[in-house]
Amino acid sequence: MNPYKKLFILVETFLLFFLSFKATTYAITNITLDDSNDKISVIVNSNDDVIAGIDIRILFSEDIEIDRIENSDKYCNLGFNDQINSNYFSIECFNDADIKMDGTVATIYYSTASKDYYFYVDQNSLDIGNVTIGDITDINKPEVNLTSNDVPNSNGLSDSKIMEFIEDNFVYIILGLVLTFSTILLVIIILQKKDSSKEIETNTENPSEKPTHF
Repeated sequence: MNPYKKLFILVETFLLFFLSFKATTYAITNITLDDSNDKISVIVNSNDDVIAGIDIRILFSEDIEIDRIENSDKYCNLGFNDQINSNYFSIECFNDADIKMDGTVATIYYSTASKDYYFYVDQNSLDIGNVTIGDITDINKPEVNLTSNDVPNSNGLSDSKIMEFIEDNFVYIILGLVLTFSTILLVIIILQKKDSSKEIETNTENPSEKPTHF
């Protein structure tokens, strides 16, 4: 087989493997907190991918009183746990192997006399399995002071944002490096083949003279 075809097949197989790996292991899951009529709906959208479950903690302001938490009948068929504390509540939801989440996982009923309340997802403790966290929509999340890792650099980007970008796009970065390496290797092979062809042509046009024996 032509060495160029072998290289092409190898690169194509490698790309297909990593793209399928990206689609299954790095699926993006979006989480939305929807506020309506003194109740919060925790909406999870795994974008048509199977998700085994979630472990989520939601922080709320001091003027909030949580009345009760109800889980959805559609999800959490293997188990549902909730715990209410003074300034946060936690939810654990477990699914069987065939569940794709795209709807309300839990509904939180609350009461408050304030208009300046908040609910937001604690992203440090959020666990949704082998999927990438996509968009998270909170309710009046308060601003926090920047840590040293969040201070913008000369390009206006924080170190944590850069690391987050690398983690979210790691497979694509690897694919880019593989494509670059494959292109360089292919160019080297082509140049070497051209040099070999020129050398053969030169030897054919100017064959070495054999010595004459008397």
